[in-house]
Amino acid sequence: MFPALLIITVFCLYPVIKSVDLVLYVRYDYYRNIVYERGFDNFGYVINDPEFWLEAKNTCIVVVPVVLLSMTLSLGIAYFLHAGGAEARVIQTAFFLPLVALFGGSRAGLMDRGLAIVWNCFCFSLSFIRDCICSNGYSIKD
Repeated sequence: MFPALLIITVFCLYPVIKSVDLVLYVRYDYYRNIVYERGFDNFGYVINDPEFWLEAKNTCIVVVPVVLLSMTLSLGIAYFLHAGGAEARVIQTAFFLPLVALFGGSRAGLMDRGLAIVWNCFCFSLSFIRDCICSNGYSIKD
């Protein structure tokens, strides 16, 4: 019980408390690590800054659709996989195959190298993949 409480305190609670303390620094000497004044003046500055509100609006414009789309897609995929059927089993197999190949056998290192060789052959021996990558300005060394 005690070591778990110590770990939670050190790695979870202390950083949160220290972050709140850092946010409240108003006058601070960076060279000598001395805090002269703490307060809420930084928050007033940020609230009155028009760039902050523009960045907050841009963040909302990007985040809200991305979260809605990702949640909708993930719930749709989960529903499709839960419904069953042959297609769902194929998708489940394709999704978990790398995990099973890496950790499934007693010689996981050999399977890991085997997967790397297969992906290397698949990605770099097919000329159209190489052409697509090279057409975007990237170079592939042989």
